[in-house]
Amino acid sequence: SVYREMGMVPPRFVSPRSELADGGVVSGASATRVHAPADAIRMRPGVTDRPKRASRVYRRSVIAVASLAACVVAMLIAPDLMLGLRADFTTGTAELRKIELADGSIVRLAPKSAITVDLSGPERRLELLRGIAFLEVAPDSAHPFLAGAEFAQARVVGTAFELAEVRGKDVVTVREGHVRVSPKGLPNPPQPDLHAGDRVSVSSDGSIARSRLPADQVAPWIDGYLVAQERPVADVVDDLRRYYGGLVLLRGA
Repeated sequence: SVYREMGMVPPRFVSPRSELADGGVVSGASATRVHAPADAIRMRPGVTDRPKRASRVYRRSVIAVASLAACVVAMLIAPDLMLGLRADFTTGTAELRKIELADGSIVRLAPKSAITVDLSGPERRLELLRGIAFLEVAPDSAHPFLAGAEFAQARVVGTAFELAEVRGKDVVTVREGHVRVSPKGLPNPPQPDLHAGDRVSVSSDGSIARSRLPADQVAPWIDGYLVAQERPVADVVDDLRRYYGGLVLLRGA
């Protein structure tokens, strides 16, 4: 029978009309023992549950790993998503963009840059959220142009200059014209006047470092060049990262 093929002792049944006597024996002609020997069933309990249990553990592990990966991806892309919501104009990796504003001013964005623009008030305003922007401001004495970043603000009437974020500092470099720069958040900040070839770096504490360079070397990226003359290697590598989607490493920095 099937029970014997499985190595099991076939069970024996008792008539439901029979009554049990002492010792587990049914009285009457049809009396038989109702319990089978201890080795009647050779299958160990719980054996058939192990594959299901292992499958549940595997699924939970896969879900946990997928959830962790999703969190990592969200942490990486969330800043860019938030920046995209705030910005009026953005650029991606290796992308250069020329923007003509309604007042006639022209803004050129370097790769991986973002700005906001507001020309509706008595003062024209541009805010650099990330990266580098080169501005050719249309003259309008009745509506001064204010260009700001995180730590610095430049006030101009008509000029051409570069506004950049460089390793935690805001840098303003003038190609032509006149720019007045002031640190943000200070009650009586210094306001150095810049002319062609002048550059200032403004730190988070409001301190200002001034330097000079040839005016024709201001914003060479507009023409497709990167100039690495008397610049820290780390700054040059940061510029290269704007043009490559992969990983650019600098040993010892």
